Amino acid sequence: MQKLGFARPSLSHRGYPRNPGFILAVIGSLMGISCVSVPMAPGSEKVIISRNSADVANCKALGNFDLSEAVAGTASARNHADGLGGDTVLDTTPTSIYGTAVPFRTGVVYRCGGR
Repeated sequence: MQKLGFARPSLSHRGYPRNPGFILAVIGSLMGISCVSVPMAPGSEKVIISRNSADVANCKALGNFDLSEAVAGTASARNHADGLGGDTVLDTTPTSIYGTAVPFRTGVVYRCGGR
């Protein structure tokens, strides 16, 4: 009996890549694209960030902020404070019970010095 000449299609013929590393490369690329870099505004590098409420005891509160996860971080916080005319940010972002910090997301902007 003679075999028919049908070949079993490879995975790539069904729309799937043959190399599993390809999938990992695509996932890695997508993760890299999802990270957002926030540029510092001129003058915002002078903004002080503190987690100690005693540092802002004699300062004037100017406003609060709650950043999205996409732009969380010190650059965004400093830009926000500078935009409000503040020179100090009290970081109120909660930490885990293990003390590991999450990205800087919430805070209060103060004016402590003579701007």
